[in-house]
Amino acid sequence: MKMGRTLGVVATGGILFGLWISGWLKGFGLGDSKFPGVQVSTQQTKVSDEDVDQTLSKTNASTTLTSSTESRPETQAAPQVLDIIIDDAGYHFRNSQTYAIEPAVIPLDQVIQQALLTTPSNEGPRVKIYRKASSRTSNEARLSAALAEAGLKPVDIYWHPAVTE
Repeated sequence: MKMGRTLGVVATGGILFGLWISGWLKGFGLGDSKFPGVQVSTQQTKVSDEDVDQTLSKTNASTTLTSSTESRPETQAAPQVLDIIIDDAGYHFRNSQTYAIEPAVIPLDQVIQQALLTTPSNEGPRVKIYRKASSRTSNEARLSAALAEAGLKPVDIYWHPAVTE
């Protein structure tokens, strides 16, 4: 009976010690910036009701202004976030409106050019990368190295941890 109680106390003490030490090792297990990993952001933003009202009034004013002016051909705006899908054939883009994967294989240099055209913001990553089950590790490594070489920071890149269909 005394042996069982001792084992319980030791196991409970080990769990409590593990929880305590995990507070000191907050970054442990996320990997470094050279390899694909999960990027975690804990930044919170507070928005007041006045800010929301001002934003809505600006949006309404700009909508009425653009609708009253004559229509002009506009250049296509750069995407805020670029979705890249990796499979065995190479790289594909995901259409941001239909959420469908574009069937054409995109060369790596064009992927990097499109990634650099995205607009950086404090709201999240510029590039989201998804992997299919058929993706090759070499394609992932080439993309990771090319994005880093192009100047994108690890915060700008989100590697989705799950396999995409």
